[in-house]
Amino acid sequence: MEFGRLLKPRGLLILTAPSNCLRHMDPQFFYSGFSDRWFQKFLPEARLKIETLEAVGDFYSWLAVEVNRTADMNSALAKVTLLPALAYYLLKRKTPSSAALLCMGYHVVARKQHS
Repeated sequence: MEFGRLLKPRGLLILTAPSNCLRHMDPQFFYSGFSDRWFQKFLPEARLKIETLEAVGDFYSWLAVEVNRTADMNSALAKVTLLPALAYYLLKRKTPSSAALLCMGYHVVARKQHS
């Protein structure tokens, strides 16, 4: 992994990566993109120690975005019909389970270990 090669010892990697995939094939969930499992597998292989790995959004916030997008693309009747669903998903609180199921990406902070 290039991050490990490019960083100096004790160098800090700070990144945000998109991810929009329902969790499947767990614990081998690192094959479908930048999931938490991907970072947990490949960053240590590049001698990077994860300091922070935080999900951006969760299943409910993703559904709220999709409901809003669907309403925007359709008639006024669709907007009125979808409004309760949008409100419901916006009011749901993020939990470890809802973030693990699906999120919009990850904020990652990792530090390169000494050689």
